[in-house]
Amino acid sequence: MAKKGQALQLQTEVNSDEDWEKLLQRDGLIVVDVYSEWCGPCSGMTATLKKLKLEIGGDVLQLAIAKADKITALERFRNKSEPTWMFINGKMVNFMFGANAPKLTRLITEELRKENEARQGRRDRVQNEISEITEEERERLEVVENERRAAREKEEAKAAKELLERRTAECHKILETLHHMGVILIFPHAKTAYQEAFGDLLGEAGLTIAQTEKVDITQQILDELFYFGEMPFPEEAVEELLNNTCVILQVKPIPARDVEDPTDDLILEILYGHSKKPPGSPDSPARVLAKLPEPSEEEVHEKTVHESVGVWAPDNELIKATALRLFFHRLTEHYLIPEPEPTPPHYAVVFEAIRRHEIASFMEKYSDQVIRYGFFTSEKPEEAKLVAKSIYKYERSPDRTPNEKMVIQLAKKKSECVLAFAQLKPLYISPNIKEGERECQLFFGDDYDEPPDEEEEMEEQKEATPERESMVSGAPETLPQDTEGSQIAPSEEVAPEAEGEIPPAEGEVPPAEGEAPPETEPSIPPETEQSEIIASPETDAPPQAETVDEPPNAESPP
Repeated sequence: MAKKGQALQLQTEVNSDEDWEKLLQRDGLIVVDVYSEWCGPCSGMTATLKKLKLEIGGDVLQLAIAKADKITALERFRNKSEPTWMFINGKMVNFMFGANAPKLTRLITEELRKENEARQGRRDRVQNEISEITEEERERLEVVENERRAAREKEEAKAAKELLERRTAECHKILETLHHMGVILIFPHAKTAYQEAFGDLLGEAGLTIAQTEKVDITQQILDELFYFGEMPFPEEAVEELLNNTCVILQVKPIPARDVEDPTDDLILEILYGHSKKPPGSPDSPARVLAKLPEPSEEEVHEKTVHESVGVWAPDNELIKATALRLFFHRLTEHYLIPEPEPTPPHYAVVFEAIRRHEIASFMEKYSDQVIRYGFFTSEKPEEAKLVAKSIYKYERSPDRTPNEKMVIQLAKKKSECVLAFAQLKPLYISPNIKEGERECQLFFGDDYDEPPDEEEEMEEQKEATPERESMVSGAPETLPQDTEGSQIAPSEEVAPEAEGEIPPAEGEVPPAEGEAPPETEPSIPPETEQSEIIASPETDAPPQAETVDEPPNAESPP
């Protein structure tokens, strides 16, 4: 108790704006440990501060701890876990991050020398406003911002890659079954004229219109439609599509007809003629449907004649598959790949690795909230290096030391779960979702969930099997011993008188020859819990429910 009392007197507690203003009025060099309420002050530096105070500081050096949560001037330090040291003499004269005892000692010694020289009139004090961001803070902010930008760009690139892979896979699945289907888009102004323009061309080619859909095109639909290619329409044609209802035709071969050419080639030849591409032959349906009223002399003179498109068909299989997906959903819905669920908002929670088995019981209870976890060399994501991705691997890691940290990526789906982990008194927990997502990105990265090598996985299973058997039996497997305690090799084991027979116990009368041995109840080892006995599938008795141990109380961690 005495030591605790001395520690309180060593550092003045500052918990409000009023206390802070009073602190600034004090004379001498004041070293302030700025902390967040959830994290607490840096107790590990108390001995260093006390020694400096007694040996060189005297009355000139004063020490304080300031709770940033309740002090307006220290708002920018809230929700931080890293120790923050502010050197004050009415205003700020220096600043430091971290729990680096030699560096803190050096800075205090230097600032005390400057303070004494200023008191003697040998130098002027260089002071900064408390609210002014220091150079070290600015550098750190730039680093954090660069990390966030890089993480954001990486996340966007990853999402774009996943989208490309999913859409490509969907298109290939659609084309495997519906490759014989074709698509024709009729522009709004040509809705009433396309049948006449087509005439008997579709039927002569062995094709028929299987389905007609009226569609209101949006910019999003256009972007998706041409995801695998460039937009082929001029600006005026796009404007027409976005402001009017168009018609989409689904075309397929006539069942009774033997059509040798691919449907897509036939459609392109029907629409554009032998060139199979826009604008098409002079008498092709594409040119006929694209005609506009004769331009006026003024439009011709000013060269403002608008280019028109009346009909279009995809010349790219992936675009055709996309059109089938967008406009004929019932036909293609069975081939679509569900979008992956986005990673929920989450925190980074850090514990000492030595507590791994205690924390594992909570992870099991809230398994749907634990996104991933691992063991790292540090609780600081910028410095941490991965040691192992599981408890099993960590306990077999050659790089393991007593100082590793267990980091959990914990989803914020249920406040009950976050509170339960917070009550376990972690070394650190992210102050907010934004910071938690940044920290977890640095800890776990994008390739963290990549599957292990097949050989490594097989080796793990091979090593895990005897260990599981040992855990079930409650003791490691040992060889039998003789009466003198030496182990007997398997080939030297003493067998019963006859294979499959068990000698009678002492005092028990053996059955007569030819007489069946009396039935006996199977014995249950006394250490076997009743809840662990599961009925055999050959019996009619239903298995008893397996009991699950309740996790430890979250309010009082074991």
